Amino acid sequence: MSTIQLIFMITIIVSALFLIAIVLLQSGKRTGLSGSIGGISDSFLSKGKAKTWDSILEKLTIAVAIIFVLVVLATNFVTPKPPAVDPTDLSGIEVGEPEIVVDENGEPIVEGDEPVEGDAPVEGDAPVEGDEPAE
Repeated sequence: MSTIQLIFMITIIVSALFLIAIVLLQSGKRTGLSGSIGGISDSFLSKGKAKTWDSILEKLTIAVAIIFVLVVLATNFVTPKPPAVDPTDLSGIEVGEPEIVVDENGEPIVEGDEPVEGDAPVEGDAPVEGDEPAE
């Protein structure tokens, strides 16, 4: 990870935590029917809202959110992309020769072909020593 990526990542984490704190510090806005019944929207106190604590937090929220988005986008441009891989290119794959195991007759033994003790013989199987002939 390069130095600029590290700086961007720290900036993202700090701005995310700061954004969470700012949003939690803001008081809820009373809009709609409940705000108009309470008279909050047209009161004398709402005239000086530009200088209130909530106004400052609202502007700070917008600024930090913009910084957060810009740093995330900048991080995307700075981060190196992995090289594109052609899914049909098998040049890097090493394939070894399969090991062929043969029985005493020279016939290849395929994995899973060995009889399991207690298995009933299937028609066409060679009789195994100790098996009783099928009727």
